[in-house]
Amino acid sequence: IHGRYNSVNNAFELADRTNAAPSRRALIMIPTIEFPLVITTAFSPKSDVPYVALKKGELRTRETVYSIAWWICRSEFDKFIVVDATGDATLSAPLTELARACGKSLEYIAIQNDDESVARYGKGFGEGFALDSALERSAVFAESKGFFKCTGKIIVDNYLQCVEHAKTKQFYFDFPRGIPNFVDTRFYFTSKSFWEANLRDAYKKVNDPRGVFLENAYYESIRKVAEIPYNPVVIRLRGLSGTSSETFEISSIMYRAQTLWRKLYWKFTGFVSRFTVSTKK
Repeated sequence: IHGRYNSVNNAFELADRTNAAPSRRALIMIPTIEFPLVITTAFSPKSDVPYVALKKGELRTRETVYSIAWWICRSEFDKFIVVDATGDATLSAPLTELARACGKSLEYIAIQNDDESVARYGKGFGEGFALDSALERSAVFAESKGFFKCTGKIIVDNYLQCVEHAKTKQFYFDFPRGIPNFVDTRFYFTSKSFWEANLRDAYKKVNDPRGVFLENAYYESIRKVAEIPYNPVVIRLRGLSGTSSETFEISSIMYRAQTLWRKLYWKFTGFVSRFTVSTKK
């Protein structure tokens, strides 16, 4: 991969060097999660895609490989579907070998997007199209009842807590307070039935230049069929943004503060809702 990460040995070395796996023994995890993890990537984005500051190069390569290696080596997911929306299969062989060496399975699907449509409507359209196309041909997805999805270059430190809350639900997203008509699409869960009925075609409404992003399209699709639920878990993300090329991480103090704020917010809004109903009676 750019002459550096092109074998399973190098993938192991990368995992060790970047602390994706603190030891070889830690690479052998006992899988406990029945659903596959879908990881979306755009390894070789075109230069004219709007709102993509992180172009093809060493930084995108390193962060993409590191995050996927982390999920393979450190998580309790057993099955992975890596979907590249730029048709680039460079990562296929080393990541498949890394997963096999860890006793796991990885299905790599490279989708060649319609470059003209992606340039016109934006990266959210490209991700949605690639995800739709890849899952349609995925052997792993065909045998699954749902899936977790994570954007490439991102790690979720409290993913097990999220899995615990999601496992009995039809869908599991983070709906940030204070951002109207928005749902975080970087990490989520959806059952297969909910995905096929409500989210699969949502990307067709995306138009980044006009301010209609994938997060808005997903929100509207969910709102039409369900109430926006209370999610008590703040998803603790860290990684690199392809949109801004900036790194982000929630500190322990900020994580606790956001968790407390979320609980207080929902208690207050619940009280106001009950008070409003009681005064109308």
